[in-house]
Amino acid sequence: MNINRKKLLFSIGIILGLIVIRLLGGLERLELSVFDLYFKLKPTEATEQRIILVGITEKDINKLKTNRLSDWQLYKILKFLEQGKPVAVGIDIFRDHPVPPNYWEIQELKEQGIDAYSSSPFGHSEFLQISRDNPNFFAVAKLTGIPGDKDFDLIQPPPLPSEQITDISIELDPDGVQRRAFLYPVTKPPAVKSLSWALAEQYLLSQGIVAKGHEKNHDLHLVLNNSIFWRFRNYSGAYVTIDDADYQILINWRKANFEVIPVSDLLDLKIVPKHFNNRIVIIGAYAPSLNDQFLTPLSQEFNNVPRQLYGIEVIGQVTSQILSAALDRRPLIQVWSEPRICLWIGFWGMGAYFLVHCFGLSRQGLIVISLGILHLVFLMISYKLFLQGLWIPVLPALLVLELVSLVNLLIEYETKRKKDYQEITVLNQRLKQQLSKQRIYKELAILGNYLNEELSQPIQYLINAQAMAHKEESQLQFLIQQTPKSLQKQLSESLQKLMSSFYYQEEQLETLCLILAKRVPNLEGLLQNVNKSPIFNLINEYSASNLSLDFMLEQLMNLTRSVIYDCYETDLKEILTWQLQNQPYQFTESFPLIISLYIIIDDVLEEAIIHNQQVQQIIISDWWEQRAYKIQLTCQRFSDFSKEDIIYSVEERLNHIRDTLNTY
Repeated sequence: MNINRKKLLFSIGIILGLIVIRLLGGLERLELSVFDLYFKLKPTEATEQRIILVGITEKDINKLKTNRLSDWQLYKILKFLEQGKPVAVGIDIFRDHPVPPNYWEIQELKEQGIDAYSSSPFGHSEFLQISRDNPNFFAVAKLTGIPGDKDFDLIQPPPLPSEQITDISIELDPDGVQRRAFLYPVTKPPAVKSLSWALAEQYLLSQGIVAKGHEKNHDLHLVLNNSIFWRFRNYSGAYVTIDDADYQILINWRKANFEVIPVSDLLDLKIVPKHFNNRIVIIGAYAPSLNDQFLTPLSQEFNNVPRQLYGIEVIGQVTSQILSAALDRRPLIQVWSEPRICLWIGFWGMGAYFLVHCFGLSRQGLIVISLGILHLVFLMISYKLFLQGLWIPVLPALLVLELVSLVNLLIEYETKRKKDYQEITVLNQRLKQQLSKQRIYKELAILGNYLNEELSQPIQYLINAQAMAHKEESQLQFLIQQTPKSLQKQLSESLQKLMSSFYYQEEQLETLCLILAKRVPNLEGLLQNVNKSPIFNLINEYSASNLSLDFMLEQLMNLTRSVIYDCYETDLKEILTWQLQNQPYQFTESFPLIISLYIIIDDVLEEAIIHNQQVQQIIISDWWEQRAYKIQLTCQRFSDFSKEDIIYSVEERLNHIRDTLNTY
């Protein structure tokens, strides 16, 4: 296989350049967009039955006349849930300080005969006590914040045992979308679990599954029932510039809904406690006014405003992912190592190079079809692998495939263009040489026509003179015989010498005619027997009064018509017309003017062929201007040639000229 070094170097350069751009984070946003799209295209999954969300809805806020549950209300909810014996309860509500009942709640308690002022703050101790009595109840805090920062300040947990304290910190990507989750937001001792991990771990403990450790690449990875939760690090998938501190994982979002029960339904006892038996319960905000919503890959809508997930839904998603991986063998999101990704990009780049190299510029349609099929197959394979939990770089592979193909096609086009230009240049040079030779031939052919008319009569006179000499020879011999014998010998010798001279002249005349006929076109007539009747000169024997421009144009037509037709397949009689005045100039010599007019007409026809044009009409006119006689040639040309390949046209023209020359 003939390897084009320039295309190969450009292909390698594109591959390396794309790898560098990717490593610098130039493709991160675009790759994450494809990542989100694949989640949107995932099939819908069944509702997660192991998790129930207890949400504070807008209906609850209107009914309870508060947007924040008091400690007493939380106590009542937990007391109710305690009866149902859930596996774990996550309270996604900050309690860094006590929250007493509001006015409406105090009035309601007063109606029930409960004094809300008996303890301060009312309900706080009850909330703490029921939480301590149930180790599977988990409170939340925000321990990874920035002290003093108005947006990321620390939020302390309630005074509960450390085993019940979890962290709900999140990591958003620069575009505001959550794609990663903490398992351990704090890994330095004392380590703090995320709420999702604590809930899932508690559930799995009830199933007899205990978390283990797996060390790889100097990182410790958690393992649940042989499912390894690979620790997220930079250069994972599309990520190259993201904060990878502590223990994070990529979220394999579940395209499913959770069962959501309003808080007021629990407080009003509309739900039986056993509904929560052996399930995970997550309590938190489920109302837009509480501003606890996040963008996720599932939020993107093709034609609508993105739907944000509530915080308890995100916690439920991560918890469900952990449970599904450990119990259902649902795949976790895995990525390739960076060297493998670089090889992957290089593979598709070189594939594009060989695709263009094999098909070439002449089969662009096949290249486009092949690229389309490769795109489709690649997207189908990558999507299938994504459903199985493997996130391979999609965008870099497609970009390198398209860029390498495009650049190689452009290089081939430029190479072909230069090659065609060189070929056309060479062909034009050859054409000019052929046209130059043709010009000499045509001028010689016209000269032959002219000489044929000029020489026919003199040669005929010589032939007639030879014939007369042969006739007189016999008469002289007869007369010599009548003379005295003393003179006969002398006269016979003189006659013999004279006839020898005639014979020699006859041979030389035949040789001259043969040479002229062989070397000058259109002089074949000199070798034929011409009429012995007088042949008058068609040009120079006319009187000066007859050597007008009109007469010489007639002679131009007669002398050059056949030559022009042989060269251009154009009948001069059809395109040449003249419009002359009544008092033309009288010429004394015809041939130079005829040749000059012919050369001009030939230039016009030749130039028309070079520019893919046809000559419609050539008009010759004359006039007097200040005692100067002027002749003007006007040409009308038009283009009607089809847009064929120029090389073919030039070659065809050359072949035609070559055939014309070879004819003579």
